Amino acid sequence: MAEKIIQRIDGVLKHINRVQKTMNNVSFEQFSKSDVLPEAISFNIVQIGERMNKLEELLADRYPDLPWKEARKMRNVIVHDYDNVDYEKVYLTSTKDLLALKDSLLKIKDDINHISESSLRTERLVLRPWDDFDADELFELAKEPEIGYWCGWEPHKHIRDTFFALHNFLEIKESYAICLKENGAIIGSVSLKFKPNTDLADKDDECELGFWIGKPYWNKGFATEAAKEITRHGFEDLNASIIWVANFEGNQRSAKVQEKLGFVFHHIVDKTDSPQSQTTKKIRVSFLNKEEWLKRQYEELASLFQ
Repeated sequence: MAEKIIQRIDGVLKHINRVQKTMNNVSFEQFSKSDVLPEAISFNIVQIGERMNKLEELLADRYPDLPWKEARKMRNVIVHDYDNVDYEKVYLTSTKDLLALKDSLLKIKDDINHISESSLRTERLVLRPWDDFDADELFELAKEPEIGYWCGWEPHKHIRDTFFALHNFLEIKESYAICLKENGAIIGSVSLKFKPNTDLADKDDECELGFWIGKPYWNKGFATEAAKEITRHGFEDLNASIIWVANFEGNQRSAKVQEKLGFVFHHIVDKTDSPQSQTTKKIRVSFLNKEEWLKRQYEELASLFQ
């Protein structure tokens, strides 16, 4: 979603820049008497209006102060009633209004790029912080009953359930949307929780790994790839000493991922309640310490030279 928004913003900025370049130091008198300028500028304003209309679907709720209505109205007047276009309004739009719009769009790009700078990358995936823009894609994955069952929460029945999850559980530090590198599609979630957001960690330099993959993307190795990268991030970048992980007993997919990454079984927590789903299940707790992780990295590296 973020990549799509950036592309559409860039499309608007391209036409704004063309207008700015064309109208540099052009007076209204020169503009109104020209046989070329009004038509050229009007064309670009139409293109801006059409692209703003597409952006409105994605950004209007979050950025209500942008001139969505004005851009759409100007575009419609030029397209449907060109003979009655007010050239003075076109001139003011091209020399003043578009400058303010450009500043606003650049700020939105900065917001989105800040998310991108906080991302982790693997061969096939991008792990990036969650954002409200992700609600629709997350809802499609989280409404699947099997996901909620193994994660300990009820399947999402309404988009408001998804926004609640974003605001209360996902939009926190070291929580990432798992996205396909090829197209940006969200396929799951992965996170590291430090105290006080986990009951498993005893010390401040310990954390809990959590992950899930949407059902359409099961059995493709994505969970292992994402969990491996965030485990590296935890030990290498965040200097964690131990990473804990837990799964409901019977969740073989999660257990296999943990085994591949070197996590070692530690204990079973009996009759642990999952407040959101109001169920009682046994939880299997495993861990991986930094020394063992470093040993495995050395062994993997050494194997490449054998």
